[in-house]
Order: sequence, then C-alpha cells, then structure tokens
Amino acid sequence: MKCTLAVTLLLTTLGAVVAPSFADSKPEEQILQSLQIYFQAWNEPVADKRDALLKDCWADNAEYTDPSTHAKGRAALSIEIGKFLGNEQLKGFSIVQASNIDVHHRVFRFQWEMRDPDGNTVSPGMDYGEYDDQGRITKIVGFFGPFQESQ
Repeated sequence: MKCTLAVTLLLTTLGAVVAPSFADSKPEEQILQSLQIYFQAWNEPVADKRDALLKDCWADNAEYTDPSTHAKGRAALSIEIGKFLGNEQLKGFSIVQASNIDVHHRVFRFQWEMRDPDGNTVSPGMDYGEYDDQGRITKIVGFFGPFQESQ
C-alpha cells in the first residue's frame, strides 16, 4: 500500500489540530497517519507539543536508531529531536517526507530529506520501520545520504 498524495495533503493540512481516529482504521492505514504525525514531531521545536505528537504515533517502548544515535522510548526520541532542532548550525533546517511510504507485513520504508531554511536539500536519507496492531511506530532505523552505487 502506498500513501497517496491526496492522503498526504489532507493529513498535512489537518496537522496536529485534529487527532487521528484509529478506531475504524486498519493498521496499514493507521501507520500512514502515524507517520504523518511523526514527520510533524521532527519539526516541532516546543517539547510539550512534540511529546503530544509522539504520544499519538510512537509506541511506549519503540526504538529509533540512526548512524548518530539510538533512542528507546518516547521521551528519549523527543530529546534527540530536540537536540537536532536546537543545534545552532542547523537553525531553520527541517526534515520532510521525500517519497511515498511503502507498507507491508507490519513494516514500512520511506525516503526523507533534510532541508535548509531556503528549502534546498542538504541531505537525503531513508528509514525502515515496524509498527504494531494499533498502527503505532515500534521501530525506526534511519540511514543518512544517498545509496552508494554498486561496484
């Protein structure tokens, strides 16, 4: 299943103002909503607001790993996002979804980009993740940079 542009635009437009209703959704649909909230969290500078976003999409003991860090649980991920957003060298930078989201068998993947304040891509990346029966993220493993050409 792929996240369509219409769903992405709708969820982006609604933002954190409308909490997702997962009661009648399948986990495959729920994870797409959770990932939209997750992207919002990566760009939310206010810790309390970021924590509220993560509570909606991130399972209690979920883990986040990338080449520079490993965080277990919501609070640890919120702290890591806060470090990124608080880094003086990265002021005004953002993390944005750069591809559709591929979903199957309780796993997903997507590409993202780090953009400077002018909207220029500074670094691409991709994440692989897993989710639970409620459509909440349980694991994300991130990779920085483009794929290397095979030899």
